[in-house]
Formats: sequence, structure tokens, C-alpha cells
Amino acid sequence: MNAPYGAYVGLSDSIPVFAVLFKLLSPVLPATFQYFGLWCFLCSTAMGASAALLLSLFTQKRAQVLLGSSLFVLAPILLDRQLRHCALGAQWLIVLALWLYFKNRRSGRFFSPGFSVISALSIVIHPYFTPMVLALLFALLLENAVAHKKVWQPLAGLGLCLAATLLCGWVFGVFHGGTGGGSTTYGYFSMNLNALFNPAGPGVDSWSLFLPLQNQTLGNYDGFNYLGLGVLLTGCAVLAWAIVWFSDLAPRVKGWLKTRFGLLFVCLCLTVFAVSNVVTAQGATLFTVPLPQFVLNLAGVLRSSGRMFYPVWYLILLTACLFWMRRPPEKLRTLAVGGLVLVQLLDLSPGLLAKAGAFRPYEPVGESGLKSGFWAAAAEEYDHLVSLDEVGLTGGVDLALFAADAGMTTTDPFTARYDTGLQRQQAEQARAALADGSYNADTLYLSCNEATFLSCAGQVDGDVFCARVDDEWFVFAPHTGSFSGYSSAEVVPFDEYPLLIADYTDALWVGGVLSSQPNVVCFYDTPFARKRIDGMSAFVAGKYLYPILEVDYGDPGWILVTLDTDDAAWLRGRPLESQP
Repeated sequence: MNAPYGAYVGLSDSIPVFAVLFKLLSPVLPATFQYFGLWCFLCSTAMGASAALLLSLFTQKRAQVLLGSSLFVLAPILLDRQLRHCALGAQWLIVLALWLYFKNRRSGRFFSPGFSVISALSIVIHPYFTPMVLALLFALLLENAVAHKKVWQPLAGLGLCLAATLLCGWVFGVFHGGTGGGSTTYGYFSMNLNALFNPAGPGVDSWSLFLPLQNQTLGNYDGFNYLGLGVLLTGCAVLAWAIVWFSDLAPRVKGWLKTRFGLLFVCLCLTVFAVSNVVTAQGATLFTVPLPQFVLNLAGVLRSSGRMFYPVWYLILLTACLFWMRRPPEKLRTLAVGGLVLVQLLDLSPGLLAKAGAFRPYEPVGESGLKSGFWAAAAEEYDHLVSLDEVGLTGGVDLALFAADAGMTTTDPFTARYDTGLQRQQAEQARAALADGSYNADTLYLSCNEATFLSCAGQVDGDVFCARVDDEWFVFAPHTGSFSGYSSAEVVPFDEYPLLIADYTDALWVGGVLSSQPNVVCFYDTPFARKRIDGMSAFVAGKYLYPILEVDYGDPGWILVTLDTDDAAWLRGRPLESQP
């Protein structure tokens, strides 16, 4: 991928620590092999074990620990990601970090080697977990530093953890290449203010049997943080208890603020970061806080900010468990925790059933879009696949599997983040190489942009086969006659390519037809189009004649043509013949 520079495997959501392990085992594994089911199983198991460790710090009742742990395994934010965005299923890292925080806070230790291990693991599983783990470590070190009036020991512990994390990240290639990629940035994938009680999650109709769906906007779907009815009702019970017992509770709250200020501080910071500077509620953006560009660039490294609420989410779940483990009469506490589990499970049942239904029974993901026999011939002839498009090719999965099966390199990154400047430069160089004849004979050049195809195809020499293949991709194939016989519905050579209205849609245009004046159509401004439009009096589509009233070249990159018709919508996708 991303040839010749390569790419960090973690940015393809392939779980680097497993990718490296199974790459080493690849000689004894089948040619087609995946480990995501095994990964999800291990993550669920690790979540249960981590939750049991955490809850065991607060109760010795095994039944309560077992029931409470099941709430962590059934966490909707975990199940939402577990079988959809597998790397983010490693939320047991957060729970383990919470266990280390509370355990070391009690003992007064400044640092635990476990934090270095968890932090180093996080960066080679999914780097989004790293700041979450480091935030909890910072809370521990800050509180103990203030309590013991010492600075150097906490700083040394933090430095050791950072060094281990950065070293592990460097070994696994985390810092390889650029991290641009995409136009969205910080503030788009944020957490809506209704996230805690909004059961609207990606891929399911609803995560709640009882609560209605709430509106969202922008990329709030990625900030999914629904608590579940059981936890929400517990919050109401906590509030009622606090009001009734306010006089007894006030001194305790004061003590918590003195001893847990570090944890409260990082929770506040994580929440603010998750909500972002673009504050949304329901389906509206309330306001946007202006930030300096360097701050936006820095925050954009973690542009899916809604995920940063995960540590706070698990602290809320822990608080709900502890309330029922401590507030009711002792004989009723296990029953109360069981009731919490029952309500939570019943409420989340639509989401759980939807997840189960999606995987039972098994169905193939679908046929490849690469149907033409051209691809099999190309796989035999070429060693490299080069993209002519500056933003990567569409149909990425099909092309990735094609390149992998054919043993070809590809300049497309197929990753969540990539160096957009480098991608643009490579595409420009490839287009220039085709134009001046310095292309490589062992390279298949591809585009998904019709304008690019029409522009480049008119400049290449006769030794390059130019065609549209499978209605989606435009190919430039250096050849020695291998493809000269291709001409079918699946493969349309350039010399047979029809003039078509540009498939362009925005607020003013729909499929290349001007909305306010539907007798005006647009074409990409290419030598191909100019040759078929300049000096022509009419277009012929089927048996109908459309006289040309006006041709306008004033809009750079486009040719606007006014036709003698009331509505040119019928011409979308239809081949046009030019009449002098």
C-alpha cells in the first residue's frame, strides 16, 4: 500500500500487534485468513477480567463482581465498535488503567510499571486509546504529587511511560508517513450533548427498547455514548439520594474534591475535548468556539473527538455499580446489582439482537465490482497499480483485493490517514508521465474521474490502451497488443467513448443539468469535449435532435451548453452524437 513509501498498518484498522504476529505465522496459515473474530472474542474476555479486577477493589462479594462485570461486557459503546471497528474494541485498556489508578491511589504509589505496559499496548492497538490511558496516569501522578508534596518522582514515572510508549510506537511504525487524509477535522466527529441518553447508534435501528431516538448533526454518530436505561435510572436514584442525604453527603463530596481532584480534572478535560469547539445539541449546532489554527491542527490528530469520553463513560458505569453495591441494605445489594443488569440488558436488547442478526447466518460480503476479463489479463501483465486521482480511488476494497491477489503494489494508501500532499504530487507526476511518454510499461494507471480520463487519454501515445472498465474505473494500460481486442459493454475504449453530460451535482446542478434553467447542461472542459462541441449545431440522442443555442467557456474547467429544449434531464447518461 501507498507505494513506494508504505503505510502504517494501524491506519487500516488492522490491529498492528495482531498483524505483526500473524504476518510471522503467515507461512503456515491459509492464503485467505483473518483474525478479527478471535480479536473480538479476546477483547470481550479481557473486558470481563479487567472489570472483575476493578470491581474487586470495592467489594469481595463474587456474585456482585460477576454481575457488575457483565455490565462492562455489555457496554453499548463496546458492542457498537466490537464487530464494526474492531480495533476500538480494546476498551479493556481503559478499564485496566482505571484499576491501576484506584489501586495505586490507595497505596500512595507514584507509578506502576503496568501503566507503561498498557500505554505501550494502546499505541500498537489503536492510538486513540493512548491519550485516555495517559490521562488516567496523569490524574494518579498529580494527586499523589500534591498529597506527598513531591514532584520529581511523578515526573520520572510519566517520563518512563512516555518513553516506553513512543519506543513501542516507533518500532511498529506509528510515526511513519503523514497523517492528513480527508477534509474533516476536529469538531466534526464530536459528541452531541444528548449522547448519554440518545440510543441512536451506527448500524442498528436503536440501542434502546424504551427511549426514543434523538436527532444528531455533523459526525455525531461517531460520538455514540449511550449509557443505557439501567445506568440512567441509577443516575436519577443517585440524585434523589443526594438530595435526601445532602447534609451527610456534603462533607464526603468535599473530601472527594480534595483527594480526587486529578481524576475530576482529566474527566472534565476529556469531556470538553469530546464535545469539541463545535457544540451540538439534538440536530443543531449551538455555537462554535474559535480556536487558533495550530490548536485545530493539533486536535485534528484525534479528530474523532467523541471517543475521548470513553474513560468518563466507564467511570459513570462504575459509579452506578458501586451505588447499588453500597446504598441498599446489605442483604439486598446483590439483588439490586442484578436488577441493574436486568434493566440494562432489557433496554439494550434491540441493539444486541441487531448485532446478532447481522452475523447469523453468515453471508458473503458481496461480489467484486471487477467483473470484466480485462482485470485477469492485467493481473498477469502488470506489477504496479498507480492512481491518477489526488484523493484516492473509489471502490477501494475491490482494488485492494485485486492488487493483493495479483501481487501488485499500489500507490493508493487505503488508510484512514495519509499524506494528502504526497498523494497529490504522485498523481500529478503520473499524469505528466502519461502525457510525455515516460510511463512505466509494468504499471497499470487508474482513475475514477471521467474528467481526468478524458484529459489524459487525448495526450497519450498509441501504445497505451485507454478505456472505461466496468462503468466505474478508467484505465491506462501500456501494452503490446494484449488489450487491443477489448470492446464490450464492460470495456469501452477511448476511441469509442461517447460524449456524456458531466455527472455533476451540487446546490445548483443535478446530474449535470442546471436546476433553475434545465435546458443548460455542463461538460468537463477537455480536448475530447471541445472537439465534439466546437462548431457543432446540435446533439443527437437516440432519434431526437437537440439544437445548440449557446456554448459558454467562461467557467474554468467546464463547458456550459444551452439547448433548444424545455428540459434536458432526459439526456443524463445518454450518449450524444454531434451534428455539424
